[in-house]
Amino acid sequence: MLTWQQLRNLKLTELQDAADGWGEVSNRADAGRDRVSNEMTNRLQQTQKGEAASAALGRLKQLDRNGESDLLRN
Repeated sequence: MLTWQQLRNLKLTELQDAADGWGEVSNRADAGRDRVSNEMTNRLQQTQKGEAASAALGRLKQLDRNGESDLLRN
């Protein structure tokens, strides 16, 4: 637990800088997830046919939706 003195001495600009940094990391991770997901699903659709390919594509799409849901919760 923080004390009153620690709160008083807190440097808010440092916290803001840290928050900005984490925001940038989050944005890059999200963009990377989108890119990988799109590349995987597009490649799968272009190169594979049949029930197994359809099932794999469905699972990849569900995994992507799960990742989006996790991001919205956080």
